[in-house]
Amino acid sequence: MRPLSSPPDPRCRLALAFVGWKLLGLLALATVIPPLAWEGAAGLAASSDPLRAFYNWDAFHYVRIATEGYAARETHAFYPLFPLLLRACIVPIGNAAVAGIALTTLLAALFAVVYWRVARDLLSPRAATVALVACFALPSAFFLHCIYTESLFLLLLFLFLGAFRRASWLAAALAPALVLTRGQGLFVGIAVGLVFLGELPRLRRTRDAARAAYLVGVGLAFVAAFAGLLAWERAAFGDPFEFVKVQALYWPAFENSILKSLDPRHVLALLLTPPRDLNGPAYGLIDKLTIVASIGLAPAVWRLDRRLFAFYFSLAWFPATMGTGGSYFRFFLLPWSIAALAIADRYCAAGAGRRLAAAAAAFGLVLQWGFSLLHAGHRWVG
Repeated sequence: MRPLSSPPDPRCRLALAFVGWKLLGLLALATVIPPLAWEGAAGLAASSDPLRAFYNWDAFHYVRIATEGYAARETHAFYPLFPLLLRACIVPIGNAAVAGIALTTLLAALFAVVYWRVARDLLSPRAATVALVACFALPSAFFLHCIYTESLFLLLLFLFLGAFRRASWLAAALAPALVLTRGQGLFVGIAVGLVFLGELPRLRRTRDAARAAYLVGVGLAFVAAFAGLLAWERAAFGDPFEFVKVQALYWPAFENSILKSLDPRHVLALLLTPPRDLNGPAYGLIDKLTIVASIGLAPAVWRLDRRLFAFYFSLAWFPATMGTGGSYFRFFLLPWSIAALAIADRYCAAGAGRRLAAAAAAFGLVLQWGFSLLHAGHRWVG
């Protein structure tokens, strides 16, 4: 039996911290029940659901898909796996908002467990805890409370990264799930290609056929998954590129195109164009600051692990530069989860005290709560 004076299990502390973080996040969203004027403009009846603030913006479309299918054309821009899981939760629970909150809470909790284990294997238990706190304290991490795909994608991403580091074929099996969750699944596949190119000189020198076959196999799994997505779009909507067309039709302000990420003139214009407002859908100040933060964190990730850097680069570069901004504050949560590993590694190596980490986490959580209130009030927040 453990003596009464023994310190509490750190896993219990993390579990309690997660519960507290979740309750505060849900409270922030629940404090604002906005009259959503755009519902009337879209031909929808005004909602009296007291949980309506939990599914505005993209979450509203996920709920529509889960309850009505892809009936409205604007819903064709959203990937099918998350609404499929949401529908499976709505059937027994009944209320869409309650089902969505339950689903994203479960997914976020599973992500926390998987993330900590991947970080522990890469770094140390203490550094893993620091990285986990940093990940959840990011101001845009409030999207983990919303009925959005962040919690599902992060869970799949770190299941994939853990398997990829072990050279497990589970990584290939996860490719379809990543691609069917959101567009960044394609960027994970691009990162696998970058890892292969980085290792190619060594593979030629050592003639490591097993490693080469593994990297090619995982890469082909993403190619097959993307081809499957296009085939599904053709079967469901009559056009394999319906997603791209609907994005351009209903959300033209973003001007998204992956080819723009490869155009130096566009990238320079994106970085040098003065901000138009604080947090607008194009050239917003917060998005620009987040892009600068991504660039500043890149060397630390490179020093930590060059394979991880390929995933960091792909998940940061393309979402940041493929349009005019407007959503990168939200999308940054994905590369940040990798950058947090490098930050935790440097923090623990420097022997910094707990007060600095606590102050930084508290500051991030205050900002997170503020952005939660804006989002619940139907203000655009990336």
